[in-house]
Parts: sequence; C-alpha cells; structure tokens
Amino acid sequence: MNNKIIIGLGGFGVNFVHHVEKMKNYDFDLVIVSEKAVVDISSIKNKIYMDNEFVKNIIKIIKDKDKIFIINGLGGESCQYLNMIVDELLKQKVNVNIICTKPFKWEGDKREKIASNILHELELIDINVKIYENDDMRNYISEDEDVNVGFKIQFDMVYKNILKSTK
Repeated sequence: MNNKIIIGLGGFGVNFVHHVEKMKNYDFDLVIVSEKAVVDISSIKNKIYMDNEFVKNIIKIIKDKDKIFIINGLGGESCQYLNMIVDELLKQKVNVNIICTKPFKWEGDKREKIASNILHELELIDINVKIYENDDMRNYISEDEDVNVGFKIQFDMVYKNILKSTK
C-alpha cells in the first residue's frame, strides 16, 4: 500500500493531479476533489465529490498515509473548502502539507482578497504551507507562449518540490 497521497482540490489541484497521472511513474495515490461535472469526466481512480460528505470521504481515503499533500489554487470557490479540510485533518492529528497558488493580479481584487484571507487563516495554525505566485509564470514563459505552457512548468516545479520533501 502506498503511504503518500496527493489530493487535488478544485481546478488548479485537479489539473495538477492529471499532470502527475500523465507522468506514469509517480509514487503517490492520486485523488481529486471537485464538482460532480469535473469528477465524472476524470480518469483519476480516486474521486471525491465536493458535497456534504467530502471531508469525511477525504478522512477515509487518507487513513494510514504518512505524507499528505493538498494542492489548491487560491482565490476561487474551492479554496473556501480548504480550511474545512485542514481543520478536520488537524483534529485527526494528521500531518498535512498544503501547496497553493495565488491568483494572477489580472484576476482582480476579489480573488486576491479571498486568497489573502485563506492564507491568513492558515498562518494562524501551525501547518506546512508552500505558496506559488501565478504571476511568476511570466518569468519562465515568453510573451508569445500560451499560459498552459506556464502551468505545465509550474506543475513540474511543484512536483519536484513534493518529491524533495518525501525523501
């Protein structure tokens, strides 16, 4: 049984998990948590609907895992659920690593404020949080490249950091 798990929460997290799945040689259980329409079309084996039972379902699936990573893009609807998950995992005395991305500046003040509020709440508890700035993508793609190239590079960076922390 694998003792490491990556949970993709919401759009960024789900896309990250799909990216890892395409690598074929990953050493993690992969889980996605999202809305029904997204979950139903996914090829990922472990799927959790974002419904009234999703926190309980996450607790069930992470049982006996030593390394847990939750990947989430801040600023959207799914990050509102991140703290609910973290709170429950802490009650269960589960060690969890949170990896988040902050929204692009062009996404607006509303998303920036949501992201800041979630980060502030996470800072109030003692938890391992790694934050990536989406705006930093400009540093590793050219102006004529599609933003999806930037996301692929960012996914690879996140995955390499996950691997480093599991050694």
